[in-house]
Amino acid sequence: QCEDSEASTRDPSSPSSPSRQKTSQDAAFAASFAATPRLPAVVSTPRFIRKAQSFLDDGSTESSMSPPVTPSVRSSKYMKATTSSQEVQRNPLQRSKTTGFEEERSERRNSSKTKRTTVIAATSLRPEGLKRQLSFVNLSMEELAEAIHEEEHSFDWMPEFWDRVLTLPVPQACRTMALRPLSHWVAIYNKWQAMGQWTGKAPQFFNAFDAQRILSIPLMRAMEFVKLFDPVSFAKVNVTKAPSDYEKVRLPVSPLLAVCILMSSAIAKTQKIRFLLGVFDENDDRCFDENEFVEMIQALLRGMGAMFGLLTIKDAIPSHARTEHLARRLYRRISDFHHQRAGEAITGSLPFKVVEDWILGESDDPLNLPF
Repeated sequence: QCEDSEASTRDPSSPSSPSRQKTSQDAAFAASFAATPRLPAVVSTPRFIRKAQSFLDDGSTESSMSPPVTPSVRSSKYMKATTSSQEVQRNPLQRSKTTGFEEERSERRNSSKTKRTTVIAATSLRPEGLKRQLSFVNLSMEELAEAIHEEEHSFDWMPEFWDRVLTLPVPQACRTMALRPLSHWVAIYNKWQAMGQWTGKAPQFFNAFDAQRILSIPLMRAMEFVKLFDPVSFAKVNVTKAPSDYEKVRLPVSPLLAVCILMSSAIAKTQKIRFLLGVFDENDDRCFDENEFVEMIQALLRGMGAMFGLLTIKDAIPSHARTEHLARRLYRRISDFHHQRAGEAITGSLPFKVVEDWILGESDDPLNLPF
């Protein structure tokens, strides 16, 4: 019997062989499949779309059918992400329809998406009375103005100018120079003074080619500063492209150096102040008289206004008279600060150390908060 079984297994024509049995099963399956009624060849896609749309509109997730992902139908993932923020706001009873499965899925969202959604929700729900604080003084602009007015009620500290400068984002042109170290700016200062043969007669303005050479940047980068500090010449050069117009550009050197050093992220604050004091100390006596201090403050204000694009805004830059009045009032405040701390009045120039301490906030003077 074993030999007969083995022979039938080896013989494909035998009725009991596995291959013959499989062929019989395939034939029976094909006959039953042919006898089965066929479904329509065209799938009812609009019905699926309507089903998916009702699935989204009702906010229900109990249906086991997943709608097809097509451009005309929002995905269920998007629906689940927006149900709590949009549908629930329109219908307060919608929250009760959320199943435990949805809550579990929502808790497993990506952490970055959760943080971004939280920030957006917090921003949209922020109370109107909540004011944004300035990071460097931990005060809002309103609180800063209140502190200055309490100190000197009638003092014109140019609040509209500081509000723009202290709250606007850092301009792109400044970012190109923000990572330059202090040695880079020392080299630029030396090149600038060498143009005047170190006689104190260095040019007060650069043309486009001078800026390219002295700042060691491409001409295209130099024109970014021209656009901010001399928008009229920039508009003309942008049309003509003539070399003579590049030479007629007037880029103020002192305001440009002052604002670039002040906004640098690679230089410590103390080094910034000491370098600026040295730039405007014309007689190199390491003291500041009133005129030198006024010149430095005006250059800082003009440089900051130009860097933040305020030259193209009407009345955004304070007048020369306003900035001069502010600088002279601040000079007297610094003198009073030194008199209170050292017990002696200063009749002449202010030492570098006194000005440096005031700008760094050692005096607790509200008028130095913007600086």
